[in-house]
Amino acid sequence: MAHIFKHPSNGQKGIVVFTHKEIRAFQSSNKYIDRIKSKLKIPQKLHSFYRKNIEEISKKYFIGLHFGWYHENYPVLDFVDFYMGGEGTVSFQGEVFFIPLNSSSFTPSEFNTNNMPSKYWDIICVSNIAKHKHLDLFMKEIKKIYELGYKYKVLLLNTSKANESTPRMYSTIVQDYYDWFSFEERQNFTLLKLNHELGFLGISQTQLSHFYKSSKVFTLFSKREGESRVISEALMCGLPVVVKADLEGGGRDFLNEDNSYLFDVFDNAHRSLIHTVENLSDFNIDTESVRKDANEIYSLGILKQYFEKLYKEHNSQFDNKLINTDYLNFRLPGHYLDVRWSINRHMSADIVTRQQMNYFLMALKL
Repeated sequence: MAHIFKHPSNGQKGIVVFTHKEIRAFQSSNKYIDRIKSKLKIPQKLHSFYRKNIEEISKKYFIGLHFGWYHENYPVLDFVDFYMGGEGTVSFQGEVFFIPLNSSSFTPSEFNTNNMPSKYWDIICVSNIAKHKHLDLFMKEIKKIYELGYKYKVLLLNTSKANESTPRMYSTIVQDYYDWFSFEERQNFTLLKLNHELGFLGISQTQLSHFYKSSKVFTLFSKREGESRVISEALMCGLPVVVKADLEGGGRDFLNEDNSYLFDVFDNAHRSLIHTVENLSDFNIDTESVRKDANEIYSLGILKQYFEKLYKEHNSQFDNKLINTDYLNFRLPGHYLDVRWSINRHMSADIVTRQQMNYFLMALKL
């Protein structure tokens, strides 16, 4: 979602940030962008429209690019003034003004270790049902745990997805759940699948934090992530994290030997989960350190320092004032839908149509 951090004032530029998905529509001459931009299904005739408008925006705004997915050797774009992403999320072909913050760096304060309820779940996994999340492998590893005699309480929370029937989604997850697990096992293993009618995410942050706090161990079975907000959320709630040792992207940015346990191959993941559940006292989750890396309060101050440096490099002065700084964990990747250019509650708010761009230009007062 195009995000407005600051409007122009006193002769100084404002600040806007686009997502890595949106930026593909604006750059049509780079082979790297051409190779992947078709995923947004933007008609070719609209590229010149977007490019013209981005040039107009750049006259009054510094333009940023936020990476919510893993990118390697990303090109330096002529109209982008700064880039935002996790240290492990992106690398570049040249020198750029890089701000090592992404949406997972702005985890809300609801995720904390205050007022901790009693632990009910042994293992929690929070994920949508995209195939790259490998939830089929997760369920198979849970089955192995039950076959070994451990009767762990497991919660698999599927956030909402409107396009669940597409080939990219694990559309048989419910059927597999019933086929693979006995009635008795399903008394311990809860599949909580949110209805797509609830919207893009389908659950409040307050409720989600309660599920984390009621659990002992968090796991994610992806091979590649972007910023992976769920890992930051789990850590801030004091949960050790179990992920694949070679997880690409920003998922391991906040992990260390004190707060995580890694598995090398999926076939061994059940052993890593058992080890973590059975040895919770061996883990030392430094939630204060995580907050300094991933909490919205700390990260906003760091972001302002980078913006001050950005303005200085352009012989301008930053007045330390920003707008729309709430819910940056949702706003930066396009998951915040309370903006005029959002299409509907079932999709991210990325600008992919002429009408959306026009609404955004109105918000920019251009």
